[in-house]
This record gives sequence, structure tokens and C-alpha cells, in this order.
Amino acid sequence: MIGAFIGPAVLVFFEDFISTWNPDLYLIIMGMIMILVIIVLPDGIVSLWKLLFSRRGK
Repeated sequence: MIGAFIGPAVLVFFEDFISTWNPDLYLIIMGMIMILVIIVLPDGIVSLWKLLFSRRGK
């Protein structure tokens, strides 16, 4: 359930940052980020958090 809050927050942050940095290409860059996250993290951004902390304990 927490992913429903973290995912959009991260996307809004990147959208704001990229659109001020390069307003002409921000839609392309945002699309590439979304595709990369879907391919690399199919369970979402929260799975990255779980992955990092599960390896830390071993």
C-alpha cells in the first residue's frame, strides 16, 4: 500500500527536476525512466527498498 504513495511522489520529483533542467526533452526522459523502472523493478520502487535491506542483514 505504501507504494501507491511513494511511486507518484518519486515521479513528481523527477518530473519537476527534469522539466526545469531540460523542458524540451523531459517527456522523453520521463518515459525512459518509467520503462526502465518497469523492466528492472517489476514489483515497483518499494521492491528496491526491500531488496537493499534484505541483503544488508545477510
